[in-house]
Amino acid sequence: RVAPMVRILICGDLNGQLPVLAKHIRALNAKAAEGQKFEACVCVGKISSEGLEFSTEFEIPTYFIDCGPECQRLVSEAPQGDTVSPNLKFLGHSGLATVAGLRVAFLCGTYDKEVYESSDSTPFEGGHYRKHCVEQLKEEVECLDVDVLLTCEWPQRLVRKLPPEEQKAVGEASPKEVRQRICSEVVTELVQACEPKFHICALGGKFYRRPAYLTKEGKSTCRTYCMGTIGGGSKWLSGLDVDLGRAPNIDEATANPFVDDPEGPAAPVQPATVDELKVAVQVEDEEMRRFRKRFGAAPLDVLQCHTHEAEKEQAALDRAALRDEKREAKKLYENQKGNKRFKAGNQASSFRESERRAARNAG
Repeated sequence: RVAPMVRILICGDLNGQLPVLAKHIRALNAKAAEGQKFEACVCVGKISSEGLEFSTEFEIPTYFIDCGPECQRLVSEAPQGDTVSPNLKFLGHSGLATVAGLRVAFLCGTYDKEVYESSDSTPFEGGHYRKHCVEQLKEEVECLDVDVLLTCEWPQRLVRKLPPEEQKAVGEASPKEVRQRICSEVVTELVQACEPKFHICALGGKFYRRPAYLTKEGKSTCRTYCMGTIGGGSKWLSGLDVDLGRAPNIDEATANPFVDDPEGPAAPVQPATVDELKVAVQVEDEEMRRFRKRFGAAPLDVLQCHTHEAEKEQAALDRAALRDEKREAKKLYENQKGNKRFKAGNQASSFRESERRAARNAG
C-alpha cells in the first residue's frame, strides 16, 4: 500500500448534535494551511438521539457507527451501511471500510449477553451485536493490516500494565465503576484479532489516550483513544495524524494489556522491617543452638569436617586404584615374557631336528 501521512478527525459521543460537529469541522479546516487540512472524520459512541433526522451537510467525508437510540433503526434500514445525508455515511453493523486511504474495521452497537449468545440469524437486536456478527468480522481481518478500529465500547483490561501515575490518570478520566459498565470482553478479543495501529472508542464521558502498547505478535503497536462526550467538559473531537510509512516505536510501548504473563506477574519484593529482622535473628539463633546440641559443632564446622573426610576417602580410593593398575600391568608383562620364551624354545628345537635329518640323508 501507499504510505502517506493521513490527517483525520476522531469524534466521541454526539448525542444527536451533528450540526455542532459540522460547524467545528468547517472552522478547523478554515484555519489549517494547505496540505494540513483534515481529509475525513470518524465518529464512535452515542451519535444519534431519539427521533434524530439526518439532514446535516458535512464539508468532508464523515463516517460513523452508533449505539444511540436510533442505532437499531440504522442497522435495520442499512445493515451494510449507507449515506444518510450529504458527506455523512453510516458504516453499517460491522465490517471493513476505506477512509481517506486507511483500512478501517468497525463494530457497531454494544454487548448484551442474551443477544450475543442467541442463535438468531440477524446481526443485531435492540442495538446489540450478535456473536456470529463479531466472528465474521474476525475472519475478514485475518491476514490484513488494519490501520484503525472503531468500536463504541472500551476493551476490557485496557488499563492493565500501566505505571502508577498512568493508572491515576485513568481513574480521573473514567472511574472504575464507569469502566465496568462500558468495557467489553468481546471488544478485547476483536482488538487482539485486528491488531490495529489505532483504536477509537467512547462512552466513558471523558477523554483518555492510553500509551501505545505492543500488539499480540509484538511487531507493532496500538494507541487507544477513548473519546469524551460533547458538552461534557472533556475532549470529544481530536485530530489524528496517521503516518503509514513510519515504523512503530516498540521500545517505548508498554506490554500488551490483554495478554497474561506466562508465569503471572512477579510479586513485588518488599524490604524487611526492623521487627521482621529481629524475629529472623532469634529464629536463626535458636536453630543454631539446636544444631550445636545435636552435632556438637556449628553447621560450617560440620560441613568442613565432612568435606575433609570425603577428600581423604577419595584419595585412598585413588591410591588403591593405582595399585590395582600396577598389579594388572605386571601380570600382563609376565604373561607376554613367558610366551616369548616358549616360542623361542620351539623354534630352536625345530632347527636342530632339521640339521640331524639333513646329516642322515647325506650319509
